Amino acid sequence: MWCTFIVPSFIAVTTAMLLLYSDGKMVLWHTEQFCSLDEPTLSIHGQTIHPCVVFSDTFEQSSLKFQHAVKLAQHKFPEIELHRLPVLVRPVQDPSNKEDTYAMDVAIIPGTLPGQVIHTAGTHGVEGYAGAAIQLTFLQLLLQGEAEEEEAAARPTVILVHAVNPYGMKHYRRANEHNVDLNRNGILDDTVWEVLRERHFNKNNYDRFASFLFHLPGPPVAWYSLSLVFLKGLGSIARYGLPALKTAMVAGQYHAPDGIFYGGQQTEASLWRLRDFLIEHTQRQVVTTWIDVHTGLGPMGIDTLLIQNPSGAASLEQWFPGAQHPFANTDAATQVAKGYENVRGLLSDYFEPLLENTWVVTQEFGTIPSIWVGFALFLENAAYKYLPEAEALEWAKCTTKRAFYPQSRAWREGVIRRGIAVLDQAIRRSTILSKGTPA
Repeated sequence: MWCTFIVPSFIAVTTAMLLLYSDGKMVLWHTEQFCSLDEPTLSIHGQTIHPCVVFSDTFEQSSLKFQHAVKLAQHKFPEIELHRLPVLVRPVQDPSNKEDTYAMDVAIIPGTLPGQVIHTAGTHGVEGYAGAAIQLTFLQLLLQGEAEEEEAAARPTVILVHAVNPYGMKHYRRANEHNVDLNRNGILDDTVWEVLRERHFNKNNYDRFASFLFHLPGPPVAWYSLSLVFLKGLGSIARYGLPALKTAMVAGQYHAPDGIFYGGQQTEASLWRLRDFLIEHTQRQVVTTWIDVHTGLGPMGIDTLLIQNPSGAASLEQWFPGAQHPFANTDAATQVAKGYENVRGLLSDYFEPLLENTWVVTQEFGTIPSIWVGFALFLENAAYKYLPEAEALEWAKCTTKRAFYPQSRAWREGVIRRGIAVLDQAIRRSTILSKGTPA
């Protein structure tokens, strides 16, 4: 019932926005292609991968698939470790299930070569289904490979982190159980929090759009009322421009706990649990290449590699040849990166200083047009704020799930192929740099 008027809302409002602010280029909602056993399989490294086996529809399904794949791999490689890091435990009404546990699953796959690779999925909850599919594909390739165990282990250690934000992944939200964006929460210095709350550079820009777009006055309502609300918001967009709107969103904020892209007031459990785990279970001095998978920005199914420091542009070219990135002067990649120039609290801010020779690269897969992604976030945030959890979840299935996890065969194939290609390149980088040999 929810989707019957949410989708018309998307079309009615965003068509007007696209006509007015995107040179008249209209991109309609894509035709959804849900997973089916009839979907063609893929050949990756000579092995057969079925996209609908590695992709999941729910967090529980994805987590169980990941655990099962790791346990199967342990039969072939007993040294593989599987760890479960509880992030949130909540009491529930059902007497047969007294606790509702949200946890990260971490697989450590030891290698015989120096260096290590970390691959994270679900930093932004709902975006985790793409990263989880890449991880499951990697595990299946490991299991299906016909190479001898010694040859198969001829790589650096690979660490797969499934669902950094398990609550968000389960509820199809970007934010966690406290409405915190974990990729704006990575602040190492505790004294910085108050400064960010009072004097963050994006505070005034965020507030320009808040009352019309970011903070709806009540739960989502019928599509025509929503249209009126957003048409009012067009005045703010016309005055300040779409670039200002994007920056207002993606640059984060620290003063409105019930808003979007909220960075929090202290380090969230997901980050400090993962930090403590990595300090205990990894080699902190070796070369580490970290791939953090996200979705939502860029052309449908096309990935963009993002790094925080522009000085690493040459390294992107060297270690990830052929990848789209903002320093290659491609319009699509440049548009993806806009607004992130001064973002604080990224995973790279938090983990690169702790793991001394670590380079965090974000792999961002495009989905639907960004204006629709924003629209989905506004609706879902209002539902989360005003409605019971079960009703808010239904809204999320029709908004943020569709925006960040599109049902498309081509998209699933692109995620798997490019995800494995970038993971392979990350493994090569860590191996070569750890050996000290030239590329």
